[in-house]
This record gives sequence, C-alpha cells and structure tokens, in this order.
Amino acid sequence: MTEGLQSSIVIKEMLQGFQSLPFFVLFVLMAVITWFAAATRRMKLYYAVKPFVILPLIAWFITRGGTDPPYFLFLIGLSLTFFGDIAMIFRNKIIFSTGMALFALTHFTYALGYSLWPTTLISVGNFLLVPALVILFGTLFYRPVANKNPAIKTFFKVAIAYAVFILTMLTMAVASYARQGWSPIPATLASVGALLFVVSDTMIALERFEYTQKNLRFWVISSYHLSQFLIASSVLYIANGGFYL
Repeated sequence: MTEGLQSSIVIKEMLQGFQSLPFFVLFVLMAVITWFAAATRRMKLYYAVKPFVILPLIAWFITRGGTDPPYFLFLIGLSLTFFGDIAMIFRNKIIFSTGMALFALTHFTYALGYSLWPTTLISVGNFLLVPALVILFGTLFYRPVANKNPAIKTFFKVAIAYAVFILTMLTMAVASYARQGWSPIPATLASVGALLFVVSDTMIALERFEYTQKNLRFWVISSYHLSQFLIASSVLYIANGGFYL
C-alpha cells in the first residue's frame, strides 16, 4: 500500500509538472526579452512585452496549487501586479498613481498571506524595527531634497506612505524564519524575493528623485521579475513540500 501510494504521488507530480513547466518556460523567456529590451533601450519591444510577463507566472502559480488557501492571497497579489504593470506604463499622473496603489495593495495581500502562518509576536515586533528605521531615515535625510522641488515634495509624501506597505511586506516575509511549518529554504526564498522587490521599487523612487544611472531600467525590471518569482516560489514550496517547476 505504501509503495502504491508513493507511486501515485510521483505520477501526480509528473503530470502537474507537465502542466506547469510550459508556463514557467514562457515566463523566463518573456522576462529575458524584457530585460534585453531594457538593457538595449528598445522601448517599443519593452513596453510591448513588459505588461504581460506576469501572466505566465500567474498560470504557473495556479497549476502548482496556488488556488488553494492560504496561497490564494498570493494569487490575488500577483494578479494586482499585472494590472499595476499596465498602469505604470502610462505617463498620466492619475493612472501612474493608480498603479502605485495597486502595488501597495499587492504588498498588503502578500503581508496578509504570510501572516496566515503563525509566528511569535516578539519575532514580528523585532522585524518591524526595520521598516520603522528606514522610514525615519527617509524622513530625516531626504526631506531637504524634496523641499527644493514641489513635484518631488508631493511624490516624497506618496513614497513614504508606499514604503509603509512594502517594508511591512518585507518584515512579514523575513519573519517566515520564525513561522510554524517553514524551513529555512522557503523562508529564504520569501526574504530574498521581498528584498528584491524593495530594491526594485527603491530604484524607481531614485529615478523619480532625478537620479540617473546607466541601465537603471534593466536593474529595476530584472529585480522585480526575480522578486515575484521568489515570492511565489516560497509559498509553493510549502504547498508542494518542495521546489518543483
């Protein structure tokens, strides 16, 4: 009976792999095309592919069991980023702000999703010091820069509010090391993924503060795609009892 059960589990994983692998390959292919377009400044290609890269990742997440609770919140978060990616393309301030709001909601759903696995309040409290200190740093040291430019001053206030969401998400991801049922592998996937999300969004903020650097767009989009993949992988590792493509 035990051998028969193990065989059926192996067969199920193989069938699931055949369903999910094409979506993973498509995600990698579209991501690499976007990175190439960003690095070579082929903006028509970049904007044509960028909004849709997340779709095969969503399909991969679904086929690996992402529709089951508590993983469903991460599926919602991935879906929000798809619409956020579309909104962030436009130069219109209202549409761009809508994109930021969608990404803020993404961070909220990710943080809420991670919180469904129990951990100690002391662990979360310790990790919450990180976003608190970063926001304090930004307020003290970047406010003089923002005050010199009215447009930047407005964006600065929005950025601080946005930072609360993304840094809370980072906190909840890193706290996975103390979560019940989480081994160091998925906790590391979650932590690195959340950190890369923060890095990507920080580079976007620097660009808004009129900081320019060669290939900045490449680093923004590559770190963003990697962050989404790692965050999705962290919960799928728990869902599948291991890492499978």
